[in-house]
Amino acid sequence: MTKEVEISAKGEFTKLFPAAAAIIIVGSIVSVALNDFRIAYSIILGVLFSGLGFSHLAHTQKLILGGGSKKIVFIRYLGRLGIYALPVIIAVKKNNYFNLPVILISLFTFQVLYIFATVLTSWKRVRENKISN
Repeated sequence: MTKEVEISAKGEFTKLFPAAAAIIIVGSIVSVALNDFRIAYSIILGVLFSGLGFSHLAHTQKLILGGGSKKIVFIRYLGRLGIYALPVIIAVKKNNYFNLPVILISLFTFQVLYIFATVLTSWKRVRENKISN
């Protein structure tokens, strides 16, 4: 495994964390304005498990690219599904405290932020290449 791959797996999560924290803060403010704290609790739960799932995915990717066992991929995939299923189960069991649609939307926070950051980075590179040419 190259050093670049290791840095990338750690770096993507830490680059996305401030944006995810901003989403939690804005969601909490909206929740207070709407006087529905279930929204804030749901956003926090969804973003937390989104971060755990994304970190798990980055670690799995690092293992695969590092030449690790390919057999472990399926087991780790099932573990990631469990990470995503846990907040849904919590929302169904404790529906007085959590809002299931908000949790389902916020479960994809890190993935959407990663896609947005990747597209933005690529767009900047293309624009810089066109300016320099």
